[in-house]
Amino acid sequence: MRQKTNQITQGLLGLLTACLILAGLSERAHADIFSLWVKPKVDYINGTGDVFKRFEGSPAYGVEAGVELLSISLWGDYELVGQDQYWASGNIGYDLDLSFGDWTLMAGGYAGLIFFGFPEAEESSGNDLDAIPADLKMKLGSQYDEFVDTYNTFQSAEKSTSNMAYGANLRARVSLEYTVLPFISLGVQGMMGWHTVISGEEAASGFKAKAIESFVDDNEDELMGQGAAVKKELKTALGAEDIDPNKLKGVHYTAGAFLNVKF
Repeated sequence: MRQKTNQITQGLLGLLTACLILAGLSERAHADIFSLWVKPKVDYINGTGDVFKRFEGSPAYGVEAGVELLSISLWGDYELVGQDQYWASGNIGYDLDLSFGDWTLMAGGYAGLIFFGFPEAEESSGNDLDAIPADLKMKLGSQYDEFVDTYNTFQSAEKSTSNMAYGANLRARVSLEYTVLPFISLGVQGMMGWHTVISGEEAASGFKAKAIESFVDDNEDELMGQGAAVKKELKTALGAEDIDPNKLKGVHYTAGAFLNVKF
């Protein structure tokens, strides 16, 4: 998988570099003073990280809309990626077009935000707190009820984020369009993105860890120097892990076709 991703990355980067060189040398390269566009599109989406692994393998169907002023583009898109799954983004960047009669080659680079949505997880029949062993409950003693209250407060935040993911990304895109009618063209495109994303599961685990740390820090005196050990045991029992920023980074790519209505 990693080798395949590296090959695709190198191919797209090579194509983008070639397009930029051609655009810089050719008098045919041009920038629209002002334009609006809407693109119904279909894409195949893949990427590294748990967020992209959750997507179903079917194509994504959606729409892109944007505005361009002197080659500076501001655009957003929304695509359904299976039942009750979607991804969306908001982007700003630079576009450069190279025209050959009815054909237009476009290369662009962007920065922006990405969002993901997934079906809500089924309610668990049990209680997370049941995983805490009896000896640890005895160690907490009279503070256990206070911990339950603290944990339940963070639990509500966990539920609201469990079916979402969000992050930031940098993207490079190359497309080739053929004008079939004035203002209407058909095209294909490829895009590569470098992202930092936090998934709902990662956020939920982080909320659990925060609840545990908040409780232990507030009751350090009552725990009589056992705070560090209690933190470790509670996190293990409840499956709570602090978010590791290094695990949030990755790459994603799309390949697809579109209908472009541009004014």
